[in-house]
Amino acid sequence: MLDAPERTGARFSIYLFLGYLLAPLTGFSAAILFGVISTEQLQQVLAVGVVPVFSVSLVFFSLFQLQRLITPLTTWAMQHPAGGNAPGHLHNLLNRFSRDFWGLMALHALASPVLVFWSLDGGITADNQFAFVHFLLLQSVSAILVGMPAYLFGLHQLGKLAGHLSLNRIMVSLKSRTLLLTGLVPLLSSSMLVEYYWLNTGRLDTGYLITWITLGVITITISLLSIRSMQQALHPFQELFNRSGASTHEDLARLRPASTDEIGHLTQTLGKVFQRLGDQETHMRAIIDTAAEGIIVVDENGLTDTFNQAAERLFGYLAQEIRGRHLSSLMPGVFEVKKPIEAHTEEHEVEGTHRNGSIIQISLRISEMEISSKRMFTCLVADITQRKSAERELLEAEARYRALVETAHDLVW
Repeated sequence: MLDAPERTGARFSIYLFLGYLLAPLTGFSAAILFGVISTEQLQQVLAVGVVPVFSVSLVFFSLFQLQRLITPLTTWAMQHPAGGNAPGHLHNLLNRFSRDFWGLMALHALASPVLVFWSLDGGITADNQFAFVHFLLLQSVSAILVGMPAYLFGLHQLGKLAGHLSLNRIMVSLKSRTLLLTGLVPLLSSSMLVEYYWLNTGRLDTGYLITWITLGVITITISLLSIRSMQQALHPFQELFNRSGASTHEDLARLRPASTDEIGHLTQTLGKVFQRLGDQETHMRAIIDTAAEGIIVVDENGLTDTFNQAAERLFGYLAQEIRGRHLSSLMPGVFEVKKPIEAHTEEHEVEGTHRNGSIIQISLRISEMEISSKRMFTCLVADITQRKSAERELLEAEARYRALVETAHDLVW
C-alpha cells in the first residue's frame, strides 16, 4: 500500500494526465459541434497524422514534465514525515507548477489549430481565416475550462505536501482562485454560448449582445466584490505580516476579526489562542526567573539557550553574555565541546568556574526534553559551597572529638 505522499503524487499525476488528455478532445468536439470543422475534415486531419502525433506526444511530454516536478516533492515528504525546511530548489518546483501547467496547455491550444489547418489546406489562407480564428478560440476556451478542474485538483494535492515543505510564500492566492472561479470561468462559459449562437445563426442580435455584456459586467462585479470581502477578512493577518521584525505573542493576541465568515471566526480563535500562549509564556518565564536554583537550557551540542537569574548570580554572567556559548565555559571539568551531553536526574556534585575565575562547588542535575524535534537539555544547578564547607567543618569537628576521646582514654590508663 502506498504511503500518503506517494498516494498524493499518484493522484496528482493521474488527474493532470486526464486534464491534458481531455482538453484537446473537448476542443475538437466543440469545433465539430459548433460547425467550425466537419467530421470529414476531422477524418482527413487524423489521416494526415501530424495532429494526433503532436497531441499524444504533448500529453505524455506534459506528464513527464509534471512527474519531474512532483517526484522530488513526494520524496522529500516521505523522508521528512514530521515536516522541515525544504531546500530552495523544492520551493522553486512548487512555485513553477502554475507556469508549467498553463504553459503546456497554451502550447497545445495555440499549436493545434495551426497544425489542423495545415493538414486541411496546407496552411492559413484568406478562405479559412474565419474558421481558423473560431477554432483557435474554441481550443483556448476548452483548454481553460477543462484544464481548470485539473489545475485546482493539482493545487489541492500540492497543498497536502506543503506541510512537509514549510511553505515560505503564497503559491496561489485566494483572490486569484476567486477571480478564476467566479469571474473567468462563468465569463468564458457564456462566451461559448454566444459563439455557438453566432456560428449557428450567422448573426448576433443587439439584444443578445447587450444581454451577454450585462451578464459579463455582473459577473465581474460579483468577482470584485468577493475579492474585496476576502481582502477585508484577511486584512488583520496582512497588517501583521507587513510589520517589520518578528511578531510576539502579544502582537498576535491583538488579532481581531474583520468579517463574519469562517476567516473571521478563525481570526478571533487564533487571537484567543495566542493570548493564552502569551499568558503561559509569561507564567513560565516568571517561574524560571524567580526559581531558587539555576536553570540552564542547552541544545544537543551543549550551546546555551536559556540562563535564568539564579544562574546569573551563581556564575557571574548575564544571560545575553552566555547565550550561545558552550557549557564547558561554565563547568570545564564536566563538559567537553565535542562530547555529547547525557541526561542524569540524580544529583552530581561538580565544580564550576565563576566569571572571576574562582572555583565554586555546585550540584548538577540534567534532564532531557524534545522541542520541535530537537533534543534539548535542562541543567539544574545550585551553589553547595556553604554546604560543602559545613560538611568539612563537621568532619574536622568529628576528627578533633575522636582525637580528644582517644587522648583522654590514654590518660586514664
